[in-house]
Amino acid sequence: PSKLETEKITRSAPYQNQIKVICGELGIECVDLADSYIESGRRAYFRQGAHWNANGHAIAADAMKKYLSENTELVFREDDASN
Repeated sequence: PSKLETEKITRSAPYQNQIKVICGELGIECVDLADSYIESGRRAYFRQGAHWNANGHAIAADAMKKYLSENTELVFREDDASN
């Protein structure tokens, strides 16, 4: 990301904190991707707008893959659907 983009992505943006609180109250897992975007060093958004570009999707996918591999109890298994 550019320096400006990196400055916009913070680890403590108010909306991120609010979402974490709400998820915690509802017992919902919440994965904050801010660190992954900051650490990637790659442009993750289209220049115009706030939508992820291909890098942004790849960064999110890698972060989620890592999170789910570290939290295997959260992974849905096809054989679980029949129970």
